[in-house]
Amino acid sequence: MRTRLYIVTLAALLLAPAVAHADPVTLASITIDVTTTQMAGPADASGQFRLHMGLSSGVDLFDNFLITAGDVGSTLVVNAANDDDFAEFVSRITNGLPNFIGYIFAGGGREAASEAALFGLGSPMVDFAGSTVSSVTLNVRDFFARPSAGMPGFTERHLLGELAVVGSPAATPEPATLLLLGTGAAWIAAHRRRQRR
Repeated sequence: MRTRLYIVTLAALLLAPAVAHADPVTLASITIDVTTTQMAGPADASGQFRLHMGLSSGVDLFDNFLITAGDVGSTLVVNAANDDDFAEFVSRITNGLPNFIGYIFAGGGREAASEAALFGLGSPMVDFAGSTVSSVTLNVRDFFARPSAGMPGFTERHLLGELAVVGSPAATPEPATLLLLGTGAAWIAAHRRRQRR
């Protein structure tokens, strides 16, 4: 009877979820520091930031925002509720394959051959496969748009911020559950040896 109780308890432990679920955290982030000079125009007091994926059939995030001096100190958030491209973007950055990705601000920016290259993910990661991505954020630390000192008729724009991918990391087995499972298995093995004697 006791053996059955222990076996049922062990089976319940085996079937119970053995992963930790955490609140959304920053999965990766990079500093954005771009200064550009362009011909002066009607939108000189703002600048557009875009995070894009793909070469021919690209997906853009943040393309609905124009950054101004009023955004300094705030965090712009893109998620499924406010950007139609978010679901496609997430499917690409979690597909386990390296995808062309980059950001552009007022004509300047950075391009990378993969998510790992842009966000500095450790080896062997190529993207955010296994993670649940809930949002992408841009914290605007500094912004200015002013007439270029050395080039009349041109506007100098600058953006300093932090771009972050936010979500839940890939599930990881809990050490306590594994320890309990191992202890239970060892007890059953020892108990069976004693019964055979």
